[in-house]
Amino acid sequence: MRTTYSNRHESGSVSVFAAVAAIGFIGVTALGIDVGYGLLTKAQLQNVADSAALAGNHQLARLYDALGNRNISGYTLTASDKASIIQAVRTYALRNEAGGKAIDVLPGDVLFGRWDKSTGEITETDTGVNVVRVLARRDGSANGVLSTLMSSTIGVDSFDVRANAAAVLTPVNKVPAGAVGLPVGIAKAWFNHPGSPCGGDSSIRLYPTGTLAGCAGWHTYTDAPASASKLHNIIDGIKAGTFKSPGATAGVDTWIFQGGVDASVFPDLKDLYRQKKDANNEWKVLVPVYDSDSCANVSGWTKIIGFATAVITNVINAPAKQIDARVDCDIIQYGESGGEDYGTHVAGGSLVN
Repeated sequence: MRTTYSNRHESGSVSVFAAVAAIGFIGVTALGIDVGYGLLTKAQLQNVADSAALAGNHQLARLYDALGNRNISGYTLTASDKASIIQAVRTYALRNEAGGKAIDVLPGDVLFGRWDKSTGEITETDTGVNVVRVLARRDGSANGVLSTLMSSTIGVDSFDVRANAAAVLTPVNKVPAGAVGLPVGIAKAWFNHPGSPCGGDSSIRLYPTGTLAGCAGWHTYTDAPASASKLHNIIDGIKAGTFKSPGATAGVDTWIFQGGVDASVFPDLKDLYRQKKDANNEWKVLVPVYDSDSCANVSGWTKIIGFATAVITNVINAPAKQIDARVDCDIIQYGESGGEDYGTHVAGGSLVN
């Protein structure tokens, strides 16, 4: 009798254990399915956030482009500016679904700020904005929580899913034909010295060259060999509107530099400056940054590694023969993104963070 009772007890214990194990297995399986569903929805939300942030950044660039001089560092977004960016964000977000539902972005989930390349941090601000950040979500505040498929069997009916994306104005990497408006470039060395532009002293002489104060070089684009006569022809062509600079890609193209500029070109340069300067006696022009760790005059074929915006403020013909300029940062320029940062950015964006 004792043996028979024991067998029945053990059989009952096994049955209870099997039932509990089955319930646990079902619960774990259900949870696994819903976790996978949640991860899929999160990936879809990330796509929503990415496309919406890029759309907002593109609208930001369009606003800056409409300013005329395209200098953004001192500009504060107006309420209308922010509304237009938010509208672009929401329009593109609604073109995408996550968890089977079109996603709307709350206006309060669009952040404007400054992205610091060195730290990767975003500081929220309305002035000098270069980044748009977007939160896309399905939760109790926006678009509804994500209902589970099977986990209700273990008491989990829904969960929250969120994704962030930020798009920043990025440096110009490639420019079209006609973009580089003067046959002069600035050495990489000038940007690397302490106190260089984008937070420091932005003044530079484009002539005389060969020193830190004049860390520049003259070129004839791709017309080799470089010479004073070719410089004359290029400058005359720019004045007449008949010369068009070649397009260039940073890190790929090389241009021919001539190791200085012949003083005989200064009357032409002076005339070109008079023609191009604005009411503030400034001529803003895109110039290449060439690959040199020295400010010594460069000669021969030299790689272009980026682009900068020079503002020529004076050209002195005789007797000094001098070209005074500065480099402006936070400038919007047409082209393609992805280059090194020399203060000039493309009217588009790249995802960060």
